[in-house]
Amino acid sequence: TVSRPVYSVLSSGLETDRTGSRNNEQTAPLAAESFWDVAHRAGLRIRVSSHLPWWPQLFPHGFDESRHLKNHVENVFASTREEDARFDIDLFHPLYVDEMGHHHGGLSPQYDAAVARADSEIAGLLDRLDLEHTNVILTADHGHRDAGGHGGEQKELREVLACFSGPNIRPAQGKAAFDGRLTAPLMSLLAHVAFPANLRAGEDHLDDLWALVKID
Repeated sequence: TVSRPVYSVLSSGLETDRTGSRNNEQTAPLAAESFWDVAHRAGLRIRVSSHLPWWPQLFPHGFDESRHLKNHVENVFASTREEDARFDIDLFHPLYVDEMGHHHGGLSPQYDAAVARADSEIAGLLDRLDLEHTNVILTADHGHRDAGGHGGEQKELREVLACFSGPNIRPAQGKAAFDGRLTAPLMSLLAHVAFPANLRAGEDHLDDLWALVKID
């Protein structure tokens, strides 16, 4: 439940001992292949918008455009339909919820306000998307303790919300667990590109994706 290693897990489908990403201080590119690398090599145009510069550090060959918004009052989801149309895939990554969790804890009014802000900004993104033609994944790298901080193995740190919507997502039959390691191969299926090279067909349970995805 440390951010940069979990970005690597979500992007490659590999656990941290298989990616080599162990902490937030490492700035070298990830050695393992990521979904972003595969999709970009396949000719898809990808944009990342984040309050951190870590994504292009980890995946220097994965993005056509990288927007690093240093001022955290800026809305990373802000764009126009015309700008959106230039890209096949967008990665949006706000940081302020994490900041409030660190500084004030998961039960604080500051954390509640940050979550409400995220709800509002994500709603603005969804308003300009056509979900009959666009697949959307919403998730997080980790949770926070009530008193603040993360990095351990507690349930509230390891289990986060994951939401999926779009034309290739099967209707949900109630709430279900989703293994975050399947995020990269899920994106690969939705984008019609190959799985990242280091994934294992059997041991990584890739067949579980067919309960979530429908491809015509």
